[in-house]
Amino acid sequence: QLAYLPRRTEPELSSLRRALEQVTDREVLVLGCFYHDIGKGVGPNHSLSGARMVFAFMERMGFSASRCLTASNIVLHHLLMNEVIQRRDLDDPRTIRDFAAKMEGPAFLHKLYALTYCDVSSVHPTAWSSWKASQLQQLYEATLEFLLRPYQVAQVRRGPEEAEILAALGRVLSPEEAKSQLQALTENYLAAHSAEEIAVHAALLQETGSGGYGAEVVPKATHWEITVAARDEKALLCRIAGTLSHLGLSILSAKIYTLGGGKVIDRFWVALPEEGRQGAENLRNRLVEELRKHFRLGREELRSLRHRLGVHPGYGTELEVRTEPKVLVSNDISDDFTVVDVTCGDQIGLVYQVARVFSEMDLNVHGAVLTTEADKAMDSFYITTEDGSKVLDASRCAAIADAIANELKTA
Repeated sequence: QLAYLPRRTEPELSSLRRALEQVTDREVLVLGCFYHDIGKGVGPNHSLSGARMVFAFMERMGFSASRCLTASNIVLHHLLMNEVIQRRDLDDPRTIRDFAAKMEGPAFLHKLYALTYCDVSSVHPTAWSSWKASQLQQLYEATLEFLLRPYQVAQVRRGPEEAEILAALGRVLSPEEAKSQLQALTENYLAAHSAEEIAVHAALLQETGSGGYGAEVVPKATHWEITVAARDEKALLCRIAGTLSHLGLSILSAKIYTLGGGKVIDRFWVALPEEGRQGAENLRNRLVEELRKHFRLGREELRSLRHRLGVHPGYGTELEVRTEPKVLVSNDISDDFTVVDVTCGDQIGLVYQVARVFSEMDLNVHGAVLTTEADKAMDSFYITTEDGSKVLDASRCAAIADAIANELKTA
């Protein structure tokens, strides 16, 4: 894959080709590729074993100490980029900061990015996807920007400037409404959206009225993006996720933005719909119709849906081995949120089930990073208590983990 990459023409690989062009010490990268998995079977941590082995080999061959160390660290961290995009919120500054701390510098990042692609794309034809390419590119580019401004002291305001936002909002709102809307926008929301996207969302919020919903469906080559605007209410994520499952949509990722004035913008990235030929507008209409009926997915319908799709609780297809749910709750991953990592058998409606548990336990969900590898789902949820603080009580964290695991076992 490393040899073929310079000649690949897919648009999704353009960022990787540019990164490879920045690699001046190609020999170290090649050795990293040879050694990245050679530690399997040697010890419990194959990355660490392989790192020691490549260092020893290169030292015997007369490589400089710095080149030995670089190759060793590439092998040691060869799983890191994939693990970050699978589990962590790439819009959280802490994610980029913690990842960048493990990088020697931009030159090292270029090599690790290329090796990650070579490793993932060599595993299986379906292991690499356009969605994974976009996530890795986002992590690479955000980290590269961070590494190139290491001595910047002042906090840089992320997102569009106020004048640009007001100009965009002025196309869909009155001047007074535009100012009010700007004041309702939160920092994390501003950092993640362009002025034009903010205006589109403002127009969707205009459609909410009393208990209504605004929705937009945007087809992409690799996935579809669904945005839902609503008034904030208890169990809203549970309701939307259940409706998406009811419509047969598999959620790839989700971001939840609670704005001022009780307004909510929920964004979902979903796998290409099987019924995509019916068009985005048809899907939008069906989604809004079900939400306005206050549709709630029940356990029996979820079981029926999984049976119809040939998927069973805790399993992938009927012949695959059951993956017992594993839930970890951590307060060390994000500065602002408690992070709940869920690993279980892949199954439609998983986000709905977990969101229902959070709702029943009076917890707010602010984002979700969802990943499926073969028949295993590895999902992470960023949550707070109702007052917006982390869940710091150890017994409550344990109760959250037990409740989610039990829900996934019994549903």
